[in-house]
Amino acid sequence: DNTEKYGLRVLGAIEKDRVLTEEDLQMAIHIGQLVTLSFQAATNFEREKSLRTLFQKYVPAVVLEGIQSLQGGQVAPRTCQISSLFVDLRNFTPRAEKFAPERTIEMLNHYTAFVTEKIAAHGGIIDKLAGDGVNAFFPESNSANYKDDALLTAIDILAHLPDLEGEFFLRGFGPCDLGIGLNSGTATVGNLGCDRKLDYTAVGDTVNLAARLQELTKDLRDQFPARGLLVANKTTLSNCSLDAPFQKWGEIPIRGRSNSETLYYLTDDAAREWLKGFSRTKKAA
Repeated sequence: DNTEKYGLRVLGAIEKDRVLTEEDLQMAIHIGQLVTLSFQAATNFEREKSLRTLFQKYVPAVVLEGIQSLQGGQVAPRTCQISSLFVDLRNFTPRAEKFAPERTIEMLNHYTAFVTEKIAAHGGIIDKLAGDGVNAFFPESNSANYKDDALLTAIDILAHLPDLEGEFFLRGFGPCDLGIGLNSGTATVGNLGCDRKLDYTAVGDTVNLAARLQELTKDLRDQFPARGLLVANKTTLSNCSLDAPFQKWGEIPIRGRSNSETLYYLTDDAAREWLKGFSRTKKAA
């Protein structure tokens, strides 16, 4: 209140060409400092907001909030239940061999934008973008329905595959086939790396098996031709409440593992039909 009163007094004196007193001059300096600080605060706020928006493209919002609340930006590893999701773009290598690097990057950007949008929409954390591979996980701490969220993400990706393929053909990238692996279980989630490079990631056998299931979609495609295929094991599906129309593949040996797994698969066509009914039920509810 005093600042406003003295400010009006100083401005009145200037307008009347009156000589400013020492008190007036000190107050004018004070007002100038306040204006400068206010401007700097507003500028810093906008800069912080822009940096936060940019940083969220590299680090999920939930992780960023955790980092900001901790000293040194360290996120202690913790063991928890997750669903791990791996998505792979088929026939990437032959296309990358033919395309100029700029075209390859353009193709990957369209593909990853499509996949990561679906992951984010269902609350997943994007772990890695490795060329034509996208890895994400859904921790129990984010949602009590994390298993359903992960499965619905995979189905959403498969069901909307024609949207991505239409974009691919429009831009001359050719057909678009996807393979998806999904597995649920225990993993360690947190920072992995050193002072020079840190990743917020999920590590463990659950993640390794999800990656192996994604690889198996290549073998499955030879038996059940489809543009998009999702493979999940019995344990994962038995703990989901969604009644998606999976078909049993059988007892399948897994590379690098001593025991085989009872596996099930879902095609993009089946996913599309099921999601239509699921969406109608959801709207009615």
